Formats: sequence, C-alpha cells, structure tokens
Amino acid sequence: MSHLQPESRPTIPGESQSGSLDRPFLLRELGVTPDSHKRFHDLCVPEIHRVSTVAEVILHRPMREAAERIIRTSEDILRNCEQDPDDIREEINFHLLIRRVADNLEEYASLVSKHRNPAEVAERIREYEQTIETAADWFERLLERMKANDGKHALHRLKILSVLLNTDPAPVAPQSELPGEDS
Repeated sequence: MSHLQPESRPTIPGESQSGSLDRPFLLRELGVTPDSHKRFHDLCVPEIHRVSTVAEVILHRPMREAAERIIRTSEDILRNCEQDPDDIREEINFHLLIRRVADNLEEYASLVSKHRNPAEVAERIREYEQTIETAADWFERLLERMKANDGKHALHRLKILSVLLNTDPAPVAPQSELPGEDS
C-alpha cells in the first residue's frame, strides 16, 4: 500500500505550516510593521490629549475652533492609519507636529492669561493664532493626502505579493520605476 505524498514545493518566507502567509511578515514586507504602527499611535495620543486639554481653557472662539479642528483631524488621521497603516509614511513625525501645536497652544494660553493688558502682546497673540490656523489647515490637507493615496503603492505591493506567492516570476521593480508612480 503506497501513501500518496502531497506535491512538494518550496516554502515561501513567512509561510506557516498550513500554507498561509503570516500577517506580521506581510506587513513587514509591505512597509509598516505592527510595532511601528503601535509606536506611531502611542506617540500621537498623548500629544492630542495635550492639545485637547489646552483647548478647553482657551476662551477666544476662533483659536478654540482651530484647536478643535486640529483635535478632530488628528483623531481622523489616527483612525485612517489604523485602516491603512502605510499612511504613516505620509508624515512619520506626525507626533512631533502635534507636540509643536500643543506647545504653541500652551504658550498662547499662558501669554493671554498672564497679561492684564493684551494690547501689549497683541502681535505675539496674532502670530500664535495664525500659526494654529495654518496648522489646522495643514493637518486637514495631510488627512486628504492620506485618503487619496490609498491605491498609490498598490501595484508595487501586488508585485511583491505575486513574487512571494510565486505567481509572477518577474522581478519586482523599484517603486520609482513603476509607471504612473511619482514619489
């Protein structure tokens, strides 16, 4: 009685015994590891909280509204990165930008609260207001870029997966050489 052996084939790096590909392996191959996504999230959340805390004490309505736009947009960016971790690449230092916004808001709140005569520091106050408004606009544009790039690197990812799954023997071209890709 002979036993039939399954057809042997070379294993694919990252392949489990069952033949499926390991998700962390794929994420690593495709650009963003689970650890880097978690780190990105963990660096951003405290800074968003700082912005939120300072925004609560700001009485000047336009400044408070700009801070609230930054908070909403930052939270949307984190949700977007949760759905598409590769979007982290759009602004890898996003947490530093949020930190700078929080610093500016804290300085603004301190300046406004310490001076009995705001006219003496009116120019500095206007500079902070302009900075925060510009940041709010920039954060919204960043979110739009993240939403717009969802298919940007799809061809390159497909090539990697094809090679990993041995369905396309052609070598993977660098992203910069792919048609229609502007990096």
